[in-house]
Amino acid sequence: MVYVFDATAGAGGGIWKTTDGGQNWTQQGGGAIFDANSFPDIVHFYDGDNGFAIGDPNPTDFEIYTTTDGGATWIPVPGANIAPAQNGEYAIVGHYDVMGDTIWFDTNQGRIFRSVDRGANWTVHATGLTIPAQNAMDLCFYTHLDGLARVYNGTTGVNTMKVTHDGGDTWTSATPVGNFFGSDVQWVPGTQSTLVSTGAATGFIGSSYSADGGLTWTDIEVADQRTALGIADSIHMWTGGFTADEFTDGIYKWVNIPTIACSDPSISAGTNVGSDTSVCGGETGTFTSSGVVAPTIGDFSGIGWVITSADISGSSDPLNEPSLIASYRFTFPAPSTSVRTYTNDGVLIGGQAAYGLYFWTPVSFGNAVQASAGTPQFLGDLLLDPNCTYVGTSVPMHVYDPLSPICTGLTVSCSDPSITPGTTAASDTAICDGDSTVVTASGMVAPTDGDYAGESWVISTGDISGTTDPLNEPTFVASYTFAYATSSSSRTFINDGQFIGSTLPYGLYYWTPIVFGNAVANTIPPTFLQELDLDPNCTYGGASVAVMVYDPADPACTGVGITEIDAAQLTVFSHMKDESTIDIQINAANYGKTKIEIIDLMGRQVYSNSTYVNSGVNHESVNAQKLSAGTYLIHVESNGIKAVNKLVKF
Repeated sequence: MVYVFDATAGAGGGIWKTTDGGQNWTQQGGGAIFDANSFPDIVHFYDGDNGFAIGDPNPTDFEIYTTTDGGATWIPVPGANIAPAQNGEYAIVGHYDVMGDTIWFDTNQGRIFRSVDRGANWTVHATGLTIPAQNAMDLCFYTHLDGLARVYNGTTGVNTMKVTHDGGDTWTSATPVGNFFGSDVQWVPGTQSTLVSTGAATGFIGSSYSADGGLTWTDIEVADQRTALGIADSIHMWTGGFTADEFTDGIYKWVNIPTIACSDPSISAGTNVGSDTSVCGGETGTFTSSGVVAPTIGDFSGIGWVITSADISGSSDPLNEPSLIASYRFTFPAPSTSVRTYTNDGVLIGGQAAYGLYFWTPVSFGNAVQASAGTPQFLGDLLLDPNCTYVGTSVPMHVYDPLSPICTGLTVSCSDPSITPGTTAASDTAICDGDSTVVTASGMVAPTDGDYAGESWVISTGDISGTTDPLNEPTFVASYTFAYATSSSSRTFINDGQFIGSTLPYGLYYWTPIVFGNAVANTIPPTFLQELDLDPNCTYGGASVAVMVYDPADPACTGVGITEIDAAQLTVFSHMKDESTIDIQINAANYGKTKIEIIDLMGRQVYSNSTYVNSGVNHESVNAQKLSAGTYLIHVESNGIKAVNKLVKF
């Protein structure tokens, strides 16, 4: 049998019962208990027949009922048997304790009502605690005489505690030592005076236990939010938590974890396998480590995974490996089998990191400390102890560009007459300080032979149109990242003085598209075109596009001309307002329809919107939650005038 009750203020309440596992529910005592002005705060059954229900004063005495027939009939406790309520006093939903025939419940005025005969008669005693508005005390007894009452201040994190040793008749102040968490506190049946507390408040999360009735507390863990407790005995304990999705988190069960020292010979990151050796766009690889035994000492311990661009098998300091790409969330306690998945969605690899060969490695660790503000969740939020860190075998998996011939099945041989680097153009052929140009090649067809094939761009000081060996041209300056070729390719250059103007003089430069195949990597994994050795027989250079990169002091930029006039009529500034919001400030001389675009450094449009701006200062907020970390260009056009600003998202 299961009972549920409705504790909705102002709507009337009742009690419902099921005897078929929840398929059907029957209201108990309908019309006889709890009217439209009242509802139950507490419902408790000792067994299938005997129980009680408690509601607020209605109209002046607490509404209390008992039953001996499983809820079929309810007997009201006479008001004369219940200590009178004070003005404005009421009970708190779910706040009570039961031990044998003794019942306690607390009120919003810091008082404790007690019955020693299963609810037939009630006395009341003041704890001396002041209950703030919208708050409540916690009540916990561990014998018929001994217990505590406390109020947790979620703002200051301070516990105000009272203890009793005469069943609640008198209360004295006590100061708990250690983390007495603020969500719930329960006695562990079968123990003399062991209590468990949980916490879910920001900055005060985890669980702890006390062996002396709540005076001193020892942390169990402080890594996750814990809520309501359910405790049957010292072996069978549960706590609630918050769910990330339908498969993750929720209700946790207590598991006794024996301490494993850093030097324990049984420690192992497990035996590791991957479900796939390669994934194309949208595909998922699963990595599993079996036989994990992790150390458990220190503030933080457990198991996590890292992604690297190199094999780091056996490393004792994985987070400081130069090839580190990212870390996963860590798990405590470490399960004997640890599983992580990776989906080739182009956000991390393909977005922040180039497509290519990567490695997934499990890390079992102990004795770690917190490295960043907030609650540590990911392995990268910790400082690992190299003497207590055990790294398993790295599992390789190739993450392919969705346009790779391996994924598309399309191949173009080096000698195919359809190969072309496209028709090239630049959005601006002269740029002053802070300006940008977008170079575009349309109609590309690239060879796909060999391990590395695709398209890229190079910058040179001379026209190298039609080159077959661009990286060895005497005028070569730099190359861009390469990618599997699409029919159109764009790259963006900003005159920010960091490249041209810093390491190179201002002047006339050329952007040239390159399509290539059959290249060999000289850096693993290769990212930029010059990290490849190109095959001249399979390399095709397009027409070079000239762009004048002006010194900011050049008269072409400082004179009263169109650039200065435009700047006076439209300027744009941007910054990250928070980790997921871009604030764009548009200063406009005139009212008008305005187009806002965000372009990544590959020339791809990642955001576009049209709006109207007024004369003066305007602000637009853009949700950047889905944007990867990196550099972007904010393009604004209003009344035929353009302005550009650079934004860096960390």
